[in-house]
Amino acid sequence: MIFSTEQGRDRILAMLAGCRDIADVQACGLLFHGTCETIRGPLHGGSYDGVFWTARTPSVAQAYIPRAGITALVAVPASYRLDDPIRPRDPGDAVTRWALGRARARWEDLDAEMDGPSVRSWKLLPGWPRGRDLVAHVEQDLGYRASRHGCWEVSTVFGPAGQEWKPADWSLPGTLIVAHAPDLEIRNAQWGESDLGDANHNRLDAFARFAELGLEAFRMSDLLQSKHHGNVGHEAIGLLPAGLARLDWIGIPAVRHDGPESDIFGIGDTADFARFMATAAPGYRPHTRFRDAEREPLALGA
Repeated sequence: MIFSTEQGRDRILAMLAGCRDIADVQACGLLFHGTCETIRGPLHGGSYDGVFWTARTPSVAQAYIPRAGITALVAVPASYRLDDPIRPRDPGDAVTRWALGRARARWEDLDAEMDGPSVRSWKLLPGWPRGRDLVAHVEQDLGYRASRHGCWEVSTVFGPAGQEWKPADWSLPGTLIVAHAPDLEIRNAQWGESDLGDANHNRLDAFARFAELGLEAFRMSDLLQSKHHGNVGHEAIGLLPAGLARLDWIGIPAVRHDGPESDIFGIGDTADFARFMATAAPGYRPHTRFRDAEREPLALGA
């Protein structure tokens, strides 16, 4: 767990200790922020708008943690090419790295002739995989299913050796910030005429104006992006420097929260928050969908 200060951590944990459900958590006036960024030092607004954005529930906040840093769209081999050898691209390409591993070979073994960034010809090595082998790897080993457009959407990370594909059930590790400031003054956003030409989240002049006026925080409507439901409206609480200066907070491990259920963002709870609360507040009863998370409590020192 990361935290603002030891005293701030203890104040947050004391508030949560008496909560029996997500309604109690909301009644405490806690705010939540989901991120995949590494947090070092005090919290601060984003470089784009200078605002530290929060939500009223973990379920909304964790929708802002990306599933992966990069999602690669990979074309499924056409049916008439399933028996064709996989065409290598470059040593760092994920498919090429997988094919080399499958053939127990190195890039140099291909004796590839390059045409700019593309491979013109290469040596067909023993055990070199075919199109159907790639389909089996992506769909059976990694668990992906092709879209109706004939592509796989593959979660990808970049390591020292190049691209690496992650399984379909993998999520980028992130953090859920649980925050509170006593008597935080949250104003309704007052837009000027010049602000109205931009979407709410792009009203940068207004955000700067709010900060110059010394506002601690403001509320506005915003939209999160769900893979299953498209744009989903919710209340966003933007914290400004005056509010951040008084903020107690803790950070717990979390991943993206999304799903096909119609109430996925309405119920407030998430599996990660339920796992944390199993230790922080033993009397807490999460939504029934996340009761299994209680069996894997998160150590508060983690």
